[in-house]
Amino acid sequence: MRRILPRFKRLRYRVRLFFDLDGTLTDPAEGIVNSLRHALERLGQPERSTGELERWIGPPLRDAFAELLGTDDRAVVERAVETYRERFGSTGILENRVYAGIPEALERLRGSGWELHVVTSKPWVYARRILDHFELARHFVQTFGSELSGERSRKDELVGHTLGVLGDGPRTWMVGDRSYDMAGARAHGVGTLGVLWGYGSRSELLEAGAMQVVTDPTRSAVGRKSRSTEQPPNRYRSDARFRTSEIGAVGCSTMALTRKRCPSADTSYSCVTSP
Repeated sequence: MRRILPRFKRLRYRVRLFFDLDGTLTDPAEGIVNSLRHALERLGQPERSTGELERWIGPPLRDAFAELLGTDDRAVVERAVETYRERFGSTGILENRVYAGIPEALERLRGSGWELHVVTSKPWVYARRILDHFELARHFVQTFGSELSGERSRKDELVGHTLGVLGDGPRTWMVGDRSYDMAGARAHGVGTLGVLWGYGSRSELLEAGAMQVVTDPTRSAVGRKSRSTEQPPNRYRSDARFRTSEIGAVGCSTMALTRKRCPSADTSYSCVTSP
């Protein structure tokens, strides 16, 4: 134990974590789906199923409406966005809930000195209201998001902006539930940790280049050998910036999954739970 802890302590203070918001820290389905329905109804569109609308939790809002409305007419899309925000800004924003285990995970990470930031495609003005409402803001150094105009709504653009603002620092990882999070992080050489309690599937995350996948923020998964690890496709392995051993160490502490000790950063242990 004495040999493990000093190595892990040195590692943990060299890690910066970017957390997605929707589908990673909180479940926004009710508010987003209801607000999408509101906008589509006002625009005279046919009713869509909840499952169809939940597909659009994660992508930029303007992309969602372009697809749902079947148009690339910017004026039509902007009208849909404005109508959506009529409801979302007043009611839908708080039709939301924090995933079980997330407050405890953030408390442990912050208490250990890890550098935590929120990096979400949602407009930052909404993200901050949500974090304040659920008393999660205190865990994060900064909150980065898009502008209401749509600027920085694409994850690769947002991650690049965030890295530029923060400057040189510790090794950086993106924690998120959709392919957009994984691809946006990979575009800038940032490590990728996918989570399965949100709205992306296992295959979506792995195909997008997730270096690890975590299935449940409340379960302990430490001590399982690497054969249980969810591995990304071969084409994503050769250019990874981080050693597999570091991925395991980040996985253990990132989501505070463990109630046991984290294995040494030099072992081949995995922090990914089995299906």
